[in-house]
Amino acid sequence: MEKLHVGTKEWDLWAAYTQRSLWQLWDSGDSSPFRSTDYQPEMIYVVPVPEKFGRLPLGWNLLMLQLGFAHQSNGQSDPLSRSWNRITLGAGFEHGDFSLMIRDNQRVHIQSKDDNPDLTDYIGRSEINVAWSPGVSTMNLTWRSNFKSFSRGSLQLDWTYPVFADQPTGLRWYAQLFHGFGETLLDYNHRQTSLGLGLTLFHF
Repeated sequence: MEKLHVGTKEWDLWAAYTQRSLWQLWDSGDSSPFRSTDYQPEMIYVVPVPEKFGRLPLGWNLLMLQLGFAHQSNGQSDPLSRSWNRITLGAGFEHGDFSLMIRDNQRVHIQSKDDNPDLTDYIGRSEINVAWSPGVSTMNLTWRSNFKSFSRGSLQLDWTYPVFADQPTGLRWYAQLFHGFGETLLDYNHRQTSLGLGLTLFHF
């Protein structure tokens, strides 16, 4: 993900770009070296919440509110084309080593043609992310759901740990476990379980 940021102490405007590619080296007849690539540019307007207004019960704090617009597509032609546009409302919370991000995605239609009208029925409209940073390691659990059918949506667990203990913001081991729908737009209506292992270059 690449981000461009402008703002003041009262607000922040982020322009972000995320590209996600899955390798498929062995199937040159259909797609190689990548099975699928998803592209997502977005704009995010963030309003920090002053500490005196953000205090919540049980030691939690409301840190910020956000409003965003995102486009996601896989850049392919029919019948493999997948895309959607959404307005995102979100809120971020913090408690010690834990942080919580809640987002609701409202799908919007800019063009009459819809490549995947049932997409949110499978991947869900809402997203809850819980992050835990005990020391130098990090763990993130993301749950996506439409709250209509709990047999759909997805769960994703991410874990990182520094390769070199004296460089916690540098190279890190990375593991990801995914189960559910929507790991890629191409396979949004297929349930799958996958395990990914690798390295992250930077940690902020």
